[in-house]
Amino acid sequence: MTVEDGGPLEDALILGDHGQVEAVGPWRELRGRIHSEVADFRGVALAPGLVNAHCHLELSHLGHGLTLGKGFLPWVRSLVPHLREPLRPEALQTALGQMLDCGTAFVADITGRNCEAVAAALDSAGLGYWQFMEVFGFSSQSHAGPAVICERTLSDAALRHAATAGHAPYSTHPDFLRQAKQWSRVHGRPFSIHLAEPEGEAELLNSGGGALAEFYRRAGILPHDFQPPVLSSVVYADSLGLLDSSTLAVHCVHVDDVDIGLLHERAANVCLCPRSNARMAVGRAPWEALFAAGVNICLGTDGLTSNADLDLWNELRFFREGLLDSLDLAQALALVTCNPACALGVAEEYGSIAPGRRAVFSVLPEDVAAWPVGKRRAPRRRALH
Repeated sequence: MTVEDGGPLEDALILGDHGQVEAVGPWRELRGRIHSEVADFRGVALAPGLVNAHCHLELSHLGHGLTLGKGFLPWVRSLVPHLREPLRPEALQTALGQMLDCGTAFVADITGRNCEAVAAALDSAGLGYWQFMEVFGFSSQSHAGPAVICERTLSDAALRHAATAGHAPYSTHPDFLRQAKQWSRVHGRPFSIHLAEPEGEAELLNSGGGALAEFYRRAGILPHDFQPPVLSSVVYADSLGLLDSSTLAVHCVHVDDVDIGLLHERAANVCLCPRSNARMAVGRAPWEALFAAGVNICLGTDGLTSNADLDLWNELRFFREGLLDSLDLAQALALVTCNPACALGVAEEYGSIAPGRRAVFSVLPEDVAAWPVGKRRAPRRRALH
């Protein structure tokens, strides 16, 4: 079992009250405080409820017949014609079932069209969540400002879970990205943005040309008079004021040492989606360099349009198997518990088994529980303002 300081605890007792952890410690020390029925998890290892740092639940019904394994552009070309298809409730329930089955307790979900339906399903499933209302496009016809998206179209209940996201620097007007970031900053919410994912992103931002730029121009998204910033995706995002400790930069596949240094300097968080990147064949993020730089790293499953399932244990297995450096159990668990909880500003409720946290747990699969145990690095603590 994993507790707040990262150490495993054998023969442990967790005392809960009204859905919160009241105390955690050795059975012999706490058994005298038992005043109700005890659930016996003898023979298994418990971890905090998992935190999925990036997902696209509203696209769960579109995961069939897409072009995978040939890069980002063929994939997005195969996806776009289906985006207007109505969300199928059974597909959403299947996706949520995959999350619940692996012990997911909290999810950072990107949404644009079906926020109310997804929020209702998440509430019904008992999952904690942020709904990142995503801004996209360069024209007023393709975009509604964050204030409009969040405050005029959402119920009060949904607004409690709302945050903002920018789709990407190459697909979204810089003013819209600034507005989205400012809304989340004012409201004390995290901000998410896809950074450096497609192989053609660097060419688009440096010259305004290339196949990705041409696709977005023909789609009526990228203006013909677009002026490229002649900066990398990360440096451009920073120039817009988007990078700070409440920012979750998703993917970061095509980043160099300068980009990584800047992410660390700004205390930005990075969400890696290794299986999605591999299935789409967009490349592999420099995982080891991000670790070495001290960037707060977490994992997300992305969505069922680019991943086989939403099981974070499978994501963690894939990541650990492909990592050139060693990764012990404590370090691995941090990627799907305390690290994303800190990145998303919910570490006071999720990400560890400790007094005051929510009483939500996951069961370690036997193969994961057998990984070598070590001392995980302490997560970076911060508060959103």
